[in-house]
Amino acid sequence: MNIKKYLAFQFSIIVAVILLIFSYLVYHNSSLFRHTEFYERLKEKGFTITELLLEESEIDTAFLMTIERNNLNVLHQQRIFIYDENKKLIYRSSADFIEPDKKYLDRVITNKEIEFNEDEAEFAGFEIDHSKGHFYVIIGALDETGIKNVDFLRSLLGIIFILSLIVTGFLGWFFASRALSPMVEVIDEVDQITAKNLHKRVKVRNSKDEIAHLAITFNEMLDRLEGTFIMQKIFVSNASHEFRTPLTVMKGQIEVLLMQNRSEEDYIKTLKSINEDINNLSNLLQGLSELAKANADFPNNNFDEIAVVDLLLDARSELLKNKPNYSIELDIQNFTEDEASSAIMGNLALIKSAITNLMDNACKFSPDMKMIVSVDFSNQLIIRFIDKGIGISDEEMNHIFEPFYRGNDTRNISGHGIGLSLVKRIIELHNGTVTVQSKQGEGTIFTVILPTLSDI
Repeated sequence: MNIKKYLAFQFSIIVAVILLIFSYLVYHNSSLFRHTEFYERLKEKGFTITELLLEESEIDTAFLMTIERNNLNVLHQQRIFIYDENKKLIYRSSADFIEPDKKYLDRVITNKEIEFNEDEAEFAGFEIDHSKGHFYVIIGALDETGIKNVDFLRSLLGIIFILSLIVTGFLGWFFASRALSPMVEVIDEVDQITAKNLHKRVKVRNSKDEIAHLAITFNEMLDRLEGTFIMQKIFVSNASHEFRTPLTVMKGQIEVLLMQNRSEEDYIKTLKSINEDINNLSNLLQGLSELAKANADFPNNNFDEIAVVDLLLDARSELLKNKPNYSIELDIQNFTEDEASSAIMGNLALIKSAITNLMDNACKFSPDMKMIVSVDFSNQLIIRFIDKGIGISDEEMNHIFEPFYRGNDTRNISGHGIGLSLVKRIIELHNGTVTVQSKQGEGTIFTVILPTLSDI
């Protein structure tokens, strides 16, 4: 069932329930009013006839019967039975009607006043305390007019209920179609957007309703998708270029080497150059692998407790082992023995890769290959990577975390432009932030803030 049918159905059900409740209340109260009003009329006639019988001694029962039958206000099939305190029947309005069961008389004597139905007639029974004694009256009749009116009301309510359901179903369908038409338009517009026209956006009509909010959300999603597609194209293009360049160089070196016989020294020299290109390709593949791993949805349940100081010492030791010409100084401030304040939750391999990349960049882009790692445990974990290198221009600052981006001043320094994008993704994965401050010719400071165990 689509939303249009569902809304129309729900609307019809709600209206049907309301109409049923309303109809029941109207019918029930009308029926109750008819019954109460008729019961009061019975009591009034019974009381009047009994008073005439007891007060007017010259009126005999036969004459009273005649008066009762000829009364214009006589009720349909009216019958009255009057008993004295000894349960003796002293008056009956007509011999055509059977005397009520004696149990009703007993109930009148016990309860003083009753009402009951018998043979489709409605009866009222009550006690009259007169100077001549106690008398008991049972009077009954058929309320033809009242019952017909109530039956007519029931039929009328039934017809109104059916017609209302038909009208409600039609109106529910109409208004549901009208309300959902903007959503249908949004769906049609979204359906036309493909990878070839990601620049297209959904029209936002009324900016205050939910449909407009849906369209705005779709447009924001398309903005993110388009940005991702553009970044993917740039990434693939740059990756292809980074792979093609060393492969082309290696292919050219081998072709030149095979053109004629070379000396052993030439072979060794060429092979060393090819080996260096292979190492560059291997480093590129490793960087791409780590970047892909960092961009994957990495579950937090794979995180372990990591001691920050031990992490920095290990990363520093491994980097200096591979590049002994680097100089890395550790400056630890406000260290505490409390493990909650000096440890983080994370993936050891990824976080070590980010730390190593920041240390490597700081040394690589410094003429003296020196840098300082400053760690502050005072209020939160803040790690600063400080160098006195070439710095970064304001124009390039907005692009340094993009994959394969390399500044103009770094073209002569080895690298592929993957490291900082990898660092940013890893830090974000660990609910941290990484920022940069730099001034050309004076140096750069990368600041990493990570939540400790006490912050979780």
